[in-house]
Amino acid sequence: MAEENEKIGPEQNAQKFSTIEIDLIQKLIDMRKQSGQDLQYEKLEGYEIPPRTQFSMLNKPAVSIKNGQLNFNMACVRMFEGVKYILPIVNEEKHKLAVVPCQEEESCSIDWARKNKEDKWVNKQITNRDLVVKIGAFMKWDTTCRYKVLGEVRMSARGLILVFDLTEAIMFSPQHEEYIDEETGEKKIKKKDIKFYPDKYKGKIGMSYSDYAETRQMNLFEDFSNYFQADGGVVEDSGTDETAVVKTQETQEVEREEQQTQESDNAKVEQAGEEKENVVPETTAITVPTPFEQPTSLAEQEAVSNGEKQF
Repeated sequence: MAEENEKIGPEQNAQKFSTIEIDLIQKLIDMRKQSGQDLQYEKLEGYEIPPRTQFSMLNKPAVSIKNGQLNFNMACVRMFEGVKYILPIVNEEKHKLAVVPCQEEESCSIDWARKNKEDKWVNKQITNRDLVVKIGAFMKWDTTCRYKVLGEVRMSARGLILVFDLTEAIMFSPQHEEYIDEETGEKKIKKKDIKFYPDKYKGKIGMSYSDYAETRQMNLFEDFSNYFQADGGVVEDSGTDETAVVKTQETQEVEREEQQTQESDNAKVEQAGEEKENVVPETTAITVPTPFEQPTSLAEQEAVSNGEKQF
């Protein structure tokens, strides 16, 4: 019976595992066969997943919010390298902040990146006190603290976007700590940020695996319903998860190049039209026919007088 389970298991799950995982499972089965033990199946119910904010946040997309400013780190800019303008949109009901790449021509577009002297894209601090105050109000944040939120890439009706779950924000509270300077022996005060995790993780390791699996499935596509722009306008959702087109960085760059080419062609056509209007038409010489040819020689004049030459 054990051998039948061992044979059937990998075959039934062949489509659910990668090639490396299948090889690893087969090796484990061979080891169990040699030792005469059955390969046990482990259920994931009851497991908890620590929040990723408890691990290193280096090179992960994140936004810091404090004092009326939004600061998207370089990891965000690198993920959407070449994108200069974005739409910052907020969903008060879902407690989310999203970043949608856009063109400069959109009315609510803001620049979140720029090129430095080395011609490399770098992040740019965004100031919007009204927006930060409103976010802090519905999130009930402490205005004296700094909040940091990790972002995730999601698919939407407008292509790939960055979504920040504000309920996962880490709070950094400034604390003043006294210490004695070893050289002078004087008491000094240094500022130190104390990190606080969301209250929902108090008394436990993290989110249950069942909740994580359900949330992950729901977050594959980001719906723009109940999202609002920084100026309060409603975000237009032009499609659903079935009709959405995934716009990668390459396709977005191609679209920008095509738009620039179209604008250049339109400018050339307009310039050619203006030049055509300013051209002065050339004067065409009109030859007026004469009733007869004038005689040029003496013989012709005599013939004319005698009526011998006819015209």
